Amino acid sequence: MQPRQDDQIQGDEILWRRLTSPDWIAINIDGSRRVSSAAFKGRPEERELSVHIASLTSVEIVFSTLPYCDALAELPASCPQQLGREVRRTPEPNDVYHASIILQTNYGNRKKDATQMAKNARLVDRP
Repeated sequence: MQPRQDDQIQGDEILWRRLTSPDWIAINIDGSRRVSSAAFKGRPEERELSVHIASLTSVEIVFSTLPYCDALAELPASCPQQLGREVRRTPEPNDVYHASIILQTNYGNRKKDATQMAKNARLVDRP
C-alpha cells in the first residue's frame, strides 16, 4: 500500500535520530566526535529507522523522553531521499513528531546508504 501524499516529508525538513548506543558516536583522531554510520544501518531484520521531525518538536523534548540518548544525529530529509529512501510521517500515540526512514532490504546496500547519511549528519549533544 502506498502512503498518503501528506505522509511524505519534504526534503528541506530536518530529522533527528536518537543516538542510543555508544557505537553510534565515533571519535575522530583529534578527539572530536561525529555520527557513526552504525546509527543509520539498523539491524538486519529492521525495515525502517526511527527519527523525529525537528519542526514539530524541540531538542529538549526529544532528550527528555524515552529512549534515553546522549546525543542526536541531525540530518536533512533530502539526504536519505537522494539515496532513494522514502521518508514518511509515522506518528505514534505519544510521539506525534515521529517519522521513519525506509531502509533498503539488501543489508550490503544499506551500509552504503548509512555511510552517506553519517557523512551528512551533524552531532547534537544533550543541552
